[in-house]
Amino acid sequence: MKTIDLAIVIPTLNEEKFIGRLLDSIYFQSVHPKEICVVDANSSDATIEEIEKRKFYLSQIKILKVKRSTAAKQRNIGAKSTISNHLLFMDADMLMLSPNTLEKYMEEIYKKKPDSAAAFNYPLSDLWKDKIFFYGMNSVFALIKPFWPMANGMNQYIRRDIFLKVGGYAEDIYLGEDSEIIQKIAKVGGKFIYLKSSKMYTSVRRYVLEGRRNYAIKMLRSMYHITRYGYKGNPVEYPFGIFKTLQ
Repeated sequence: MKTIDLAIVIPTLNEEKFIGRLLDSIYFQSVHPKEICVVDANSSDATIEEIEKRKFYLSQIKILKVKRSTAAKQRNIGAKSTISNHLLFMDADMLMLSPNTLEKYMEEIYKKKPDSAAAFNYPLSDLWKDKIFFYGMNSVFALIKPFWPMANGMNQYIRRDIFLKVGGYAEDIYLGEDSEIIQKIAKVGGKFIYLKSSKMYTSVRRYVLEGRRNYAIKMLRSMYHITRYGYKGNPVEYPFGIFKTLQ
């Protein structure tokens, strides 16, 4: 199995139903990352046990246990605990369905040489509502990219040197830290692209449990605050580690 110069960093909190699926999908990729760093915020379920099971066939897994803070801080800790020149931040409820997803992802990175990048995200759901929601989200992100680059932290590639240059993720931002770092990179002249070669898939658990309409309204409120007042002090809550339903 070919190993590539890549560290995958995954923040977790109570992800026992999801983290194993993601790690399994990484194992079945046609190339493997040099490092997999899972940064866990003291999960109270079997998250750690599910990760430990996979160390038998993914020996590059490193588990770090930290106090609960923000996903941004967990990502920063993971990045600082790895050495690869390329960083890929993923959420625990993501999946790479095709075995060559990671290979295509990184081949496009090597070819186009961006400072930061993201693949478009798609739902692990057959419901037309979810497909339309993600199609709309991807379309909006592509449309506003020239003047307001954004990317979800679900899958986010950043080259290590530019990550260090901008100081990593803003740890005092609870919502929007993933887009804020993309904009920091753009401000220092960094290149951001959306990858066309690969697709990433994510659970729709949050939309199911919060309600799709409620979630959409909440995100619009958040965007209004960000565009008018900035990323800090966002009144919209985005809880981390409570969505355990397998969706």
